[in-house]
Amino acid sequence: MKYYFWTALMLASVLLMACSLFKKSESDKSVSKLENVTWRIAELEGKAVPAEIGDRVPSLTFTSAEKRYSAVTGCNGIGGEYKLEKDNKLTFSRGMSTQMWCENMDVEKGLGKIIPLVKSYEIQNDRLELKDEASKVLAIFVLMP
Repeated sequence: MKYYFWTALMLASVLLMACSLFKKSESDKSVSKLENVTWRIAELEGKAVPAEIGDRVPSLTFTSAEKRYSAVTGCNGIGGEYKLEKDNKLTFSRGMSTQMWCENMDVEKGLGKIIPLVKSYEIQNDRLELKDEASKVLAIFVLMP
C-alpha cells in the first residue's frame, strides 16, 4: 500500500514539474506578439502620425528569424538589427535608410531620432509602446490586421 502511495506521489510531482517547464512566461508571450507582425506608427514623441503618407502606411516590423527590423516611413525605408532581453528590454542597432528626398519627412526624422533612445517596450492588447531608459513613452504603434 505504501508503495502505491509513493509511486502516485512521485508521478504527480513529475507531471507538475513538466507542466511548469512548458508554461510561457509573460515576457515570452510579449515577445511572440512583438515579432513577425506589422505595427502601424500611431504617435512619435506625443505627435500623431497620419495613417497614410502618400500611398504608404508608416509601419514597423520585427522579423524574429534574422532579428531585424524594417520600417516604412511614408518616404524612405529604415532597417537594421534589434536585440531582445528579459523584462521587455529592447535595443536597436544603427540601421540603414534609403536616401530619397520627399516633401514630408517628419516620420522618418522622428523615427530616426527615437530608435537609438529605445530601451524597452510594452504591449497591451494591440498597442505597442517603445520607451526610453526612464520608461518615458517615445512612440506608440497599433497592430495592423
